[in-house]
Amino acid sequence: MKKVPPSKQSIVRKERKPLEFRSIHCEFDVVSEASASVYGQFGDTKIIVAMYVCENMLLLLYGPKQSATSTDKGEFECIFKYAKFSSAERYIDSKDSVKRSFGHQIEQAFGDVILLDKYPKSLIEAHVYVIQCDGNVVSHSINCVGLALMDAGIDMKDMVTSSQTIRFKTPPSENKEETDNSNSTQQNEFVDYLDPDLLEENNVNKECGITLAVMTHSQKITLLQMKGSLEISQSKHVFQLCIQSCLSLAEILKKQMFERFKEQNEQSKQISQIFNS
Repeated sequence: MKKVPPSKQSIVRKERKPLEFRSIHCEFDVVSEASASVYGQFGDTKIIVAMYVCENMLLLLYGPKQSATSTDKGEFECIFKYAKFSSAERYIDSKDSVKRSFGHQIEQAFGDVILLDKYPKSLIEAHVYVIQCDGNVVSHSINCVGLALMDAGIDMKDMVTSSQTIRFKTPPSENKEETDNSNSTQQNEFVDYLDPDLLEENNVNKECGITLAVMTHSQKITLLQMKGSLEISQSKHVFQLCIQSCLSLAEILKKQMFERFKEQNEQSKQISQIFNS
């Protein structure tokens, strides 16, 4: 992968619209030893998630005395790693604080969603492995973890999806005509990009970046990360955009799960036909 240095030039998307996601492709059962596993490709960002459900693991870890005094609820943990070949920025893999931070964000996104009381003294562990990094890693890791949890049959309150939005100041050459034809200049001062790639994330001209995770049915926010500055007058518009993008992404991922369930159903029918023949 080519190195993507911080850019001072204005970003103009040519291959997709500002509010358009990159192409999405998912595969299941990519790690045979895991309780469930998902390979997700979002443009050139590629992620593997392996989900492990270890019953009575907390009893083995902490011993019977400490485990007996602790809560009967299970625990959810996320281990986040970059492959050394995932990006030209090799230093990113050596920063344990970055990996812990990303893992903690994923844990926060699902902490109040997984019904951990149904898994007493059990450990639900998500191993996230980024094999190619081209931006928006945390959001798409959350999306892959959500698919893996559903595929593993883990009980949850709601489906969780995540999206990232980056806001840029529109260059004068781009917004001059729009400003002349509009009564409001606020909407023309900025351009919002959904699902940014690495080049857009590294651009120094960005005003702010927001990563949001949402329960798709109740629309409750489970994770909010923001870098940069955002005017209060513009915050409502940006947050509504983020939430709506999460809901739109949920429909795409639901289709992926539907195809998965359809495939499993066909396989079960084939197995039953073999045994009944």
